[in-house]
Amino acid sequence: MSAEHSVASVFQVSSNSPTQSGYRADLFLALDSLVEASRILKQNDFFIENITCLDLVEGLLLVYHFNHTQSPGRICLRVMINHEHPEAPTISDIYAGANWHERECFDFFGITFTGHTNLLPLLLPADFSGDPPLRKKPGKRCDLHQLFPGRSHLPLTVQDPEFIRSVTAKPQTTP
Repeated sequence: MSAEHSVASVFQVSSNSPTQSGYRADLFLALDSLVEASRILKQNDFFIENITCLDLVEGLLLVYHFNHTQSPGRICLRVMINHEHPEAPTISDIYAGANWHERECFDFFGITFTGHTNLLPLLLPADFSGDPPLRKKPGKRCDLHQLFPGRSHLPLTVQDPEFIRSVTAKPQTTP
């Protein structure tokens, strides 16, 4: 499968322009496409900026920000995982810089990154035994549709044309 074809099937693009949103693409991704999408981004000279998480009514929303080395244009990948089994595959074997970001999400949200070779506390004490400090109590969580009104939140795969366009297209610039 070509990089162009595989990139296309992962993402859903934001309705905002890059000048409004700061993103070349802002996409909800199927969790099982995360590793493949990360490999495709790496092959197309994107680097990881950061990984963070939001605790929402629907689950834990992992947010991955990537940028490009030669033609800056951020891509945001969002994947939802459930509260009961907070688990996602690691991308630290693809992007070494993801190591600390995943460990931070492990500390503060209790997310296990399967395949991570050093998933130890980063900021919390090694003997910390309480609830993850940034997990919210039910009833205090925001709804996904409040954050992104009017958007479809159906996750895409790396086969979707929007992903290919977002990775292979040059970012728009304003004159």
